[in-house]
Amino acid sequence: NGDTSRIINTEYGEYIVTAFYKVEGISLEDYIDENGCSKNLIKEYGRMLAKFHNATKKLNKINRKDINDYLNEIEYNLINYANNEKILALFDKLKIELLPCNINKENYGIIHYDMELDNVFYSEEKGFSVIDFDDAHYNFYNMDIVRCLGEVENINPKYKDVFIEGYKEEKEIDENISFDVLKKISYIQHYGEICRTITDDVKIRPTWMEQMIIRLRSMARKYEEKLLG
Repeated sequence: NGDTSRIINTEYGEYIVTAFYKVEGISLEDYIDENGCSKNLIKEYGRMLAKFHNATKKLNKINRKDINDYLNEIEYNLINYANNEKILALFDKLKIELLPCNINKENYGIIHYDMELDNVFYSEEKGFSVIDFDDAHYNFYNMDIVRCLGEVENINPKYKDVFIEGYKEEKEIDENISFDVLKKISYIQHYGEICRTITDDVKIRPTWMEQMIIRLRSMARKYEEKLLG
């Protein structure tokens, strides 16, 4: 009826539904499926991320979680939902490696944290657009790079250097902020969220939810394998 937002009550709780203007193009995931992937496209993907970071550097302080909130939330989920002492110990070790890192305006600021291929839209005429800023928060810029490199690796591992090359054309990378540490912390964050999700007490589960829980448990096991070997 033309509303731009609406509050909807369901058996699973209250939801706020919001309409946005449609961005140009199609998701990068669909574009690559339809047209294939070139080194130049991946290079531009890297440049786009760097431009995004350069833009967020100019923002005044906004009401978003910072790295301490981010780490505290991970720890909360691990303690209350994961029940895996080895991963909790690994997380504590990774925090000790990360937190002494020097924070400055060049290596730390607002990151997207979910700039995966389905959230990046591409048009040959208009270039790149980004959607879904729900997870944006203050963190090391390298965290965004790590997560995008995971997407690139799924396309072609040989293109990872091309992505980095594109990023560096727009912005320097702080090599002191370990990609490996950030990648493992990102894995642990997803692992904790999955554990929290599958412990939700829903009395009557529809078929789709049962299938989703099976998939999520499988994902949790894969994260355990990646983290603990």
